[in-house]
Amino acid sequence: MTDNLIIIYPLNLHGWPPMTPEHFDALRAPQGSLAIGDPQEVAAKLAYVQRELGVDRILLHLSVGTMPHAKVMRAVELLGTEVAELVRGELAGPAAGAGAQQGD
Repeated sequence: MTDNLIIIYPLNLHGWPPMTPEHFDALRAPQGSLAIGDPQEVAAKLAYVQRELGVDRILLHLSVGTMPHAKVMRAVELLGTEVAELVRGELAGPAAGAGAQQGD
């Protein structure tokens, strides 16, 4: 009987209006707060955030309630096996070296 269960969440669960396509696109843009895409796109976004904010740690949140478990686990795997290396490589590249030389 649970196969026929329908759950309806309130549209205004947290007091915010529903997200519009334009708002989603803005959040997904290079300077937005969402890191969505293939490993290269996500790595570029995370490296950008690290360079712009000068942080050495980023906390990520995966949407575990709306994605199937297998997809969540694949995203975690890609973060650890591909994205982390790409971010390290981007931060160790010429832009990182130039920033280190300016501080001398």
